[in-house]
Amino acid sequence: MPTFADHFRAELARSGVLERLKPWGALFVQVLKMPRGMLLMASAIAGRAEENFPSKAYGPYLEAQGFAPFLARGLGSLTISIGTREADEAKRAAPVVEAIRFLSRGNRQRRAILSRAKLVLTASKETSIVDGLFHNAGLHEGEFLRLLQTAIDGGAINRERITTIAAAVAPSVRRARGPKITAASAAHELFLETNASLGLPAGFTWSDVEGKCLDERTKATRHEFDDPRFDPRSARRRVKLRGVAKTSSSPSTVR
Repeated sequence: MPTFADHFRAELARSGVLERLKPWGALFVQVLKMPRGMLLMASAIAGRAEENFPSKAYGPYLEAQGFAPFLARGLGSLTISIGTREADEAKRAAPVVEAIRFLSRGNRQRRAILSRAKLVLTASKETSIVDGLFHNAGLHEGEFLRLLQTAIDGGAINRERITTIAAAVAPSVRRARGPKITAASAAHELFLETNASLGLPAGFTWSDVEGKCLDERTKATRHEFDDPRFDPRSARRRVKLRGVAKTSSSPSTVR
């Protein structure tokens, strides 16, 4: 699956935010000096994330850390947007993986090929799943998608070429196992990355007395997603595995 950095790059490319900020002079220069991850997140300013995902917790938290209100709201909204998208893609990944595995084996009937082709094409338009699978295999999906689209449009099915490309991707495709990531957990992971990139705490505080986490970042995610039982530990582990969070941001315990 694409990393959050990959999502940010895509958002930046789609929004053209840097071009829009140039007329703002000093603000544009300030944004360019922001840490790399934060610069990418600034694409939220030019997008519709705030309109579709208004932030009631991340925005105020970032504003309290010194962000300008408009930027804090934009970053908060983008965090929710990408977390929601990541969770949605995680749920949709398994059928796409199985479709590619199916197409990697020859001697398939036209109807069966077309049903898988529709699934893959839809996923390629609505998510980054297909792009991510081909990227992991060191390939580009363009030809594969064109072949599938030709078949969908009623043209000849180039079974040999479709099978060859799918077979080249299949070995690097992993079947999704275990519980799927939730929108809250995906967003919290990104939220921790944001804090780590700014030198802010990116761990969690566990209370033995109350039996739950009490840090402000966890509280923000619980409030943002209306989930008072949200547990941040899996998100924290993913951030730590990628080496994003600094060692000084380790979990603490309240007894």
